[in-house]
Amino acid sequence: GFASEKDFEGMVGDLRRTFIGWLKKTESDLGAAQHDLKRERQAFEEEKTRVWKQFMAEKQKEYEKIREDRKKADVEMQNALKQVQIEREDARSKMNDERMKLEQEKEQFRRKMRLEKEKFTREYEAFEQERRQVVEHNTATETMVDLNV
Repeated sequence: GFASEKDFEGMVGDLRRTFIGWLKKTESDLGAAQHDLKRERQAFEEEKTRVWKQFMAEKQKEYEKIREDRKKADVEMQNALKQVQIEREDARSKMNDERMKLEQEKEQFRRKMRLEKEKFTREYEAFEQERRQVVEHNTATETMVDLNV
């Protein structure tokens, strides 16, 4: 039984060594897998952070673009409003100029009509004066003819 006891112990020793080898390899594999998992998790976290930062940067960039577009639209609207005000003032000024020009023309026409009326009145009075003189002359001549006859 001694040999078989030794064989048994040898076999148990072989099993123990095989088990311990398997155990160490499995522990080593698990350690490597755990290390890989930690590395992958860290890489994932880094990627997640990078993507988040990129997203936030794009979001900020878009926000800035919207703000700039809004500013530009406000400036364009202010310029358009100023242009409308300028055009309105120009139109108002032009209308006032036209109104003043018409008033001046009307006043010139009235002056011309007044002068024409005065000229006509003088001519009429001169004509009436001449007619009276002719009538008086004719009357005087008739009276003289009557006196002489």
